[in-house]
Amino acid sequence: MSPGVPPTTPNLGLPRYAPGDIEDFAAQINAIVDKLDTATPPTGTVVCFAGATAPAGWLLCNGASLLRSSYAALFAVISTTYGAADGTHFNVPNMIGRTAVHPDPSNAVIPSSPYGAINLGTMVGLGTYTLQNSEMPVHSHGAATGAYDVNHLHAATDSGHGHSASSSSSDGGHSHGTTDPKHGHNITNQGNQGFVWGSASTNNFGGGTALAAQHSALATDQQSTNININTGFASISTSTSIGTGTANISVGACDRSVNHTHTIGNDGGGAAHANMQPVTALNYIIKT
Repeated sequence: MSPGVPPTTPNLGLPRYAPGDIEDFAAQINAIVDKLDTATPPTGTVVCFAGATAPAGWLLCNGASLLRSSYAALFAVISTTYGAADGTHFNVPNMIGRTAVHPDPSNAVIPSSPYGAINLGTMVGLGTYTLQNSEMPVHSHGAATGAYDVNHLHAATDSGHGHSASSSSSDGGHSHGTTDPKHGHNITNQGNQGFVWGSASTNNFGGGTALAAQHSALATDQQSTNININTGFASISTSTSIGTGTANISVGACDRSVNHTHTIGNDGGGAAHANMQPVTALNYIIKT
């Protein structure tokens, strides 16, 4: 084996000597140091770290403000891309509650509205968001109208009409009964009031005995006859017929399609919704 050219390891390419080699180790040690130095993450590297505190040579990406003079190497890499309180300070990236995306200044993937160009250090996005009307998809609401209308009128006009009528009656005959309980009259002599009994050829008064009046006249007074006339029942039939009348009524048309409204109720509360993908929280750290 030639001096200074030992075999190397497969991953880092470090020199590997066999036991008993007595080559110049100074050059080989320097080579190992150089390999290790290039294997260390460069300043400004950001990685995820599962520990609670940053290891030596690293800082948490929590947006902290640092003195430029104290972290000159890191400031030389990131400058004020992530903010600066004044001319002597600069901020590390703030990854609290955020995830990282590659810059997209031409909006090739991330839409320009409402974010604009996504440059290095740009912070966009919201934890919660309320949809605007212009962002909702086109949709429709169903509505139905009933087959009846209880609130409309029809105008009616009657130019006049009449009915014919006729009436007829007939009496099948009826009678009244009479009842006489008997009655009499008092006789009064208006003259001399003398009587002579003798025979006569007329005016027989019972038993053939005749009474001849000596006076010129006799009179009877008025008496009630006491005759009752019973109620009679008339068999009268009467009929009346009314002819059919023609009503000249015209009913005006009514358009049910006008003067009515439909009310479609709103739905939803208009509140903001959570806007987060499933995540696992880890610390982001940056190499100083």
